[in-house]
Amino acid sequence: MSVPNRARFIDGPAAGHEASPPRISIMLRVQIFPGAKAEVLLSDQEPNDMAGVFAYIMSGNASTGFWDGRDEKGRRTGGQFTTARYVLLACQPPREAFASGAWIPWCDRNKTYLMEIHEATKKSGGGA
Repeated sequence: MSVPNRARFIDGPAAGHEASPPRISIMLRVQIFPGAKAEVLLSDQEPNDMAGVFAYIMSGNASTGFWDGRDEKGRRTGGQFTTARYVLLACQPPREAFASGAWIPWCDRNKTYLMEIHEATKKSGGGA
């Protein structure tokens, strides 16, 4: 039994949605089908042409928590999870930057700008 990481989307098309990415990062690609939940695209996943794809940036710092419980045999167990809030990146990258092979290079090229936005959200506690 484990508690998944949690990404909470504060604004934009994914507002009110939550996702459970395998790891929490500063930037996330989020795919949304009409009437469906938001899903985080992993670095090797291609966005679906039928979905809206958006860039979200972490707002503030991630929080780490620990859980304690018992398994089905009554043995004590526990673990760690991370939660972060994300806001829509005000200046969205071009559609081609969302492709799996282009996402990380786009983030690297824009690292200074993205880190400035991330630091500003930590100071203001708000959006990008």
